[in-house]
Amino acid sequence: MLCKICPTCNNTNDQNELICKSCLTPIDSVAIVDCNKKEELQGYIEFVFDGYSQKLFAHDIVGRDGKAKEFLKDKLTVSREHLEIQKEEEMFYIVDKNSTNGTYLNGEKIKPNTRKKIKNSDKISLSKQVTCKVKI
Repeated sequence: MLCKICPTCNNTNDQNELICKSCLTPIDSVAIVDCNKKEELQGYIEFVFDGYSQKLFAHDIVGRDGKAKEFLKDKLTVSREHLEIQKEEEMFYIVDKNSTNGTYLNGEKIKPNTRKKIKNSDKISLSKQVTCKVKI
């Protein structure tokens, strides 16, 4: 199946769409791709927790009500919407969503709503009790 992937929100759109159905970004010049290979084209990162792994794409929200909620739902030190994944060109970033217990990148606390670049093997803590490793 062929489609267009919105560069803003990663929504999958019909190949004939001119505007993204999700965020209304113009996609008339976006390349038509094979939707079955969406993950390969978009790029993603993984958060590897103790015994659990979660693929994450740009604009994904991680938290008890977001991505990885299967693992995080009982972790009360993690906020419902703890952090957001952002991507610019080929680089990935995290943004703390003003979480209650903060987000730490390699032991350093991130200021709320501040974007921090992440790389392979970085350690991200969603609180003092919940830590994961970045896999790119």
